[in-house]
Amino acid sequence: RADTQAPPTPVLHATARSADSLAVEFTPCPDVSFLAYQLQISPDSEFDAADPVWSTPEDPALAHATTSSTIVTGLLPTQEYWLRLRAVDVLEHAGEWSNIVSPIMNTNPPAAITDLRATLVSGGIQLEWSAPIADAMGLVPV
Repeated sequence: RADTQAPPTPVLHATARSADSLAVEFTPCPDVSFLAYQLQISPDSEFDAADPVWSTPEDPALAHATTSSTIVTGLLPTQEYWLRLRAVDVLEHAGEWSNIVSPIMNTNPPAAITDLRATLVSGGIQLEWSAPIADAMGLVPV
């Protein structure tokens, strides 16, 4: 029986953003004819054919159906990005694009250390301080 179905649509989640990279997670593809994931990256919410695709040349693990994450690198620190994902099978049937995510980068600097202590010890100086307290989202107030 010939494969006439495109792979199912994955669900995409952005998990972390740093100055020049972005970690994303997604649901693995159960399609037995799976070939690769394609993650399209856009500088705005309107995707078009000129927007780059992050796939197996950038991350060889995207050629495995069980892969459920990737880290996109080479991003511009101040640029906002939108992403969407799809799976493609060996017959080049492309699945529907996933939900669109636009992760927000935390541009706040870390909180200042307010209780730095220096102690003279044998052979040097020992520095101690309390780590800033993060909120429920892992952000530290400044």
